[in-house]
Amino acid sequence: MNGLERRDRVPDHGLDDTVPVDIMRLRDELYRLKERQIELDGKLRHAVMRQKFGRDQDSIAKAECDEREHLLALDRLMTRIRAVEAKLRLAKRRLH
Repeated sequence: MNGLERRDRVPDHGLDDTVPVDIMRLRDELYRLKERQIELDGKLRHAVMRQKFGRDQDSIAKAECDEREHLLALDRLMTRIRAVEAKLRLAKRRLH
């Protein structure tokens, strides 16, 4: 799915039906962040499964370390997602 198709799914109601550049940029960033969230969720799930079904203590310890790293990255990512969502709401509010 290209950027244009993503933008077409969420209509804006500006005076001339054009979407301001800042809203398009924020939507694209939000889409990329959500893709990264899905990726990190998968890595986190994989680390948990490696802990649960690890064959030796070294691989379990590595999985625990990976889980911590993925959780920290996911926390930072979620903070960024919330910030972009807030900016997007503010930008849309300026249109109305």
